[in-house]
Amino acid sequence: MFKKIMLAVFCMVAIVAASGCTAEKTDDTPVKDVDNEIEVTLPAEDDKKDKEDKIELNIKPLEETDEKTLSEAAASLGFENTKFFHAVANAIGKRPEEMTQADIDKVHYIAVGPDDESSYSVFIGYIDYVDLCFSENANDEDIMSQLNELVMMSELEYDAENDSLSDLGNFKNVEMFEIYNVNTPDVSFIKNYEILALGYFNNNGITDVSCLEGYAPETLSELDFTGNDIKDWSPLYPIKEKVIVYYDLTNGFLLDLESYLEQQENPVELPKQEETETAEKAENNDEFVILDENGNPADFSSLFD
Repeated sequence: MFKKIMLAVFCMVAIVAASGCTAEKTDDTPVKDVDNEIEVTLPAEDDKKDKEDKIELNIKPLEETDEKTLSEAAASLGFENTKFFHAVANAIGKRPEEMTQADIDKVHYIAVGPDDESSYSVFIGYIDYVDLCFSENANDEDIMSQLNELVMMSELEYDAENDSLSDLGNFKNVEMFEIYNVNTPDVSFIKNYEILALGYFNNNGITDVSCLEGYAPETLSELDFTGNDIKDWSPLYPIKEKVIVYYDLTNGFLLDLESYLEQQENPVELPKQEETETAEKAENNDEFVILDENGNPADFSSLFD
């Protein structure tokens, strides 16, 4: 799958070929997750025999630019983070002052991820790359062989604690995005993606998705929030069949929101009302009382018969 390919790119080790970009992750082989008691599926054995191909990525170093010129160019196109704007222009191959709205509108794929602990990269793709990934005839070798030709890459100066990726919302024609291991708790920019098909987050410090309430483009196939601690998923209930709560690249474990919610519908059976009242009386008693497994005072009378 496409996500597997780009995740390995961000790790800067290798591109892991899996099952193409077409969002099919599983076969009909059921596997039960013991901890979560959820039926999941793993890839068939033939699909799990992934090939590893190492490629050299053409990530461009940032070119020097005048700060005043950079700031004015970024502001003219609605960008607040000048460093992010600089990286996008650099990836495309233009100086910041040469960038136009047409350049922004041509972006159909964008990704941000770390090269190592202190540096990041931005990845830009146009419609030809998206079409290749969505093509039924495309295979992983095709995608890998054309990666450097179809995806433009640049270094990104990014302060994980203080910088924001809200400017991602300026790319309104995005059909695919990926953000890995970059702090970006505010995901409201997604609402600008009206033709989004695939979106992947991974370890971004996301805890709140309330800003996405009502977001349900017809084009959406999958929205993945792996590695984020989200307590309230209710804003995404209308698209729950398209939302991934957790996905493990290594073994193919997949937990979608629909399955997650089904799991939550099996509450622990509560004690009967009279038993609860008895237990409360025992708790309020000044005397030491031993309770049985139902919360009632234990009966030891049989020991003295």
